[in-house]
Amino acid sequence: MLSLLLFGSLSLALGQSGPWPSIPAFYPLYPKRKTFVLNGTWSFGIVNSSEADIIKTGGYADISTPNTTSVPSCFDIAPPGIKGPRTTAFYRSVHECTTGAQAKLQFYAVNFFARVFVDGVEVGNHSAGPYTPFSFISSPCSSSGKRELALMVNNEFDSSLSPTATGGDFYFYGGIIRPVVVSELPGPFWIERVEPVTVDVNSGKVDVRVVMGGGSLPDQVSIALAFNGGVPSAPVLVALNKTSNTAVLTGVTVPNAKPWTVGQGNLFTLTVSETVSGDSFTTRSGLRKVGTTGSPSRLTINGEVVKLKGYNRHSMWPDTGAAVTPEQERVDLSLVQGVNANYVRGGHYPQSQHWLDLLDEAGILLWEEALGPGVQLKNIQDPFFMQQQVLAVTSMVHTSIHHPSVILHGFFNEGPSSESDACVGYQALADTVRSLTSSRLVTWASDKTTGDKCLSNADVVSFNSELGSRALSLCCYAIISRSRCHFSSFAHLLQLL
Repeated sequence: MLSLLLFGSLSLALGQSGPWPSIPAFYPLYPKRKTFVLNGTWSFGIVNSSEADIIKTGGYADISTPNTTSVPSCFDIAPPGIKGPRTTAFYRSVHECTTGAQAKLQFYAVNFFARVFVDGVEVGNHSAGPYTPFSFISSPCSSSGKRELALMVNNEFDSSLSPTATGGDFYFYGGIIRPVVVSELPGPFWIERVEPVTVDVNSGKVDVRVVMGGGSLPDQVSIALAFNGGVPSAPVLVALNKTSNTAVLTGVTVPNAKPWTVGQGNLFTLTVSETVSGDSFTTRSGLRKVGTTGSPSRLTINGEVVKLKGYNRHSMWPDTGAAVTPEQERVDLSLVQGVNANYVRGGHYPQSQHWLDLLDEAGILLWEEALGPGVQLKNIQDPFFMQQQVLAVTSMVHTSIHHPSVILHGFFNEGPSSESDACVGYQALADTVRSLTSSRLVTWASDKTTGDKCLSNADVVSFNSELGSRALSLCCYAIISRSRCHFSSFAHLLQLL
């Protein structure tokens, strides 16, 4: 094995020596689960060029971790003018667990491709691309009371491993770049996700969608709700839709609610408890509805016309690469607020949950998109690419579903939308977003302007027009009527690429 001390902060050690953090620095939270946030020191190793195929042909026995590194981090950070390695890296960590208990292993981003092993057994791989969250359910904890996680992580541009990494005008870093959260599951079923859906902003009415996980789900679940840390409501039995594994509590009133809107980050917390399984899940959200007016068409928040004024932001810093720290995200937020912006485009990939929490609190709007700059028609016609792209879009929507700051979901940045044959791909992703949420609009950035043939699939579209420099672009946002596909008005946005 070759230790590349130039790339990342490595040393000879045995991994985390103290306890792992037990509470994530972002929502959601799991009040009744034993939880570990595996932010800290992992054992680490990196492959030399003679072992290039190990990511495809190797197994658990090939994972060698003689050094250590911090997680989250990028293993290919390099001094200016030096390219980091395109290779495979190995990671290993150990955490406590309750004998017999399964756990959800939530990886918030691993760039690019990953193979995941639990106690020496491969549980799956991640091909949906950089910056994209994914998770696995572990096997029961052994009698040792310890669980080992080991990963092979590859950052090469290989369409057979990570097809959505199609390139782009920014550097693609590799590594475990965002937190890993392990939460023990209470039994045969548990709360997988909570989706507060605003019904009426003024009266504070929401529908609470509770998505359950597990292999043996009941016909009904017993649900109690607690807002803002208050006393839980009496539990009620709610029918479980076995197709979507979802129970819906309709017309729930958020106490003392105020609308979430631009510059006013009014938020509420909601703890959902399933009293039979004993599981609880805490999320945070806001009362917010996004839409468009009729004619002329304009973007609206809570029925009020809003003009987007802001910048494109890449999640990377020179010293940390794509593993941006919470402190760095707060600096970025101060820059956004310092120019009185009300909007950020998160280019060109899903955003970190801590960053979205900050935007929620500040009342700043966000466009979030799946990774996809540099997509060509041949990619859209590749079934493996589209399978992974749908998975990436699904993961993005599910993971950020509670954030009122996210008003737009996009994909295929400056893609092949001037080709009619590509529109089936645009439709597939637009349909995916709309099947998962009604609280965001569908968009993409198009450099084809009126030559774009796929506009009938968009709610809002950005026309990117280069003005002699990559530094500055005038983006015209047009509201699209999908039934008639016409441009009825333009709002102009000065956007830094």
